Amino acid sequence: MQLWIGVHLPLLCLEVFRPKWSHEALDAAEGLAVLEKERVIAADTSARAAGVCIGMRRGGVLTLAPATQMQERDGAAEVNAVREVATGLLNLSPQVVIAEEGTVLVDVSASLRLFGGIRSLRRMARRVAAAIGVTATISVAPTGQAAWLLARYRGGAALSHDSLARALANLPVNLPPPSRRHLDWLSGIGCETVGQLMRLPRAGLKKRCGTALLDLLDRASGDAPEVYEWFETPQTFRARVELPDRIEHAEACLFAARRLVVQLTGWLSQKQLAGTR
Repeated sequence: MQLWIGVHLPLLCLEVFRPKWSHEALDAAEGLAVLEKERVIAADTSARAAGVCIGMRRGGVLTLAPATQMQERDGAAEVNAVREVATGLLNLSPQVVIAEEGTVLVDVSASLRLFGGIRSLRRMARRVAAAIGVTATISVAPTGQAAWLLARYRGGAALSHDSLARALANLPVNLPPPSRRHLDWLSGIGCETVGQLMRLPRAGLKKRCGTALLDLLDRASGDAPEVYEWFETPQTFRARVELPDRIEHAEACLFAARRLVVQLTGWLSQKQLAGTR
């Protein structure tokens, strides 16, 4: 039985500055907004409650919510956090893929019996994300591309090809990246979901949108083979945690330690090694 788990990190650009387990994220009344090119691209709950919205300029944030902390988007930190999640997910399977848009895919087909089924593996994936300190949307699907699409939307599970067809049909048409450049045309013909997109004549869709969109849909539905580059860890393990604020409680140290340990166990699993006391 072929099954993939998709792990999407929707709040990654915020949580590289304030991990879920940090004292500041749990207790601070100040909001956090992440900016790119002087405009807000993400804001946490406290910032949104203060009136900060996506697209607002830096000056608008300072005027409306002066207590809100502003950070420039840190692409390098986001890439590193995704790699940390991918390393931790090696505990589930050696077949891990770092996909686009803050998403990691895991082929767990060979791990189902070992770990007691897909529910257990989903819980393990959530624990890995929690240990790293990031929010995760988890999906399960028979193909990696479908797991990516479901994780990028709201998560959920499609354990058979019949349920997969229903799940894909309900996804918004702007979710597949190749369709985004053609949204004006698609909305103009009343195409709003992936299901409606898949019912369009293939020849006309290929002529209008190219082959990339059709290839993605075929991979998602299992009608075309998938080829991935598996995630490989370095030959030596090295990890570091930058603490977001001053440590005043032992529990905060434990959270940081869990982030390191889950990466270490994933690295050991891929290298087929073990640690000794």
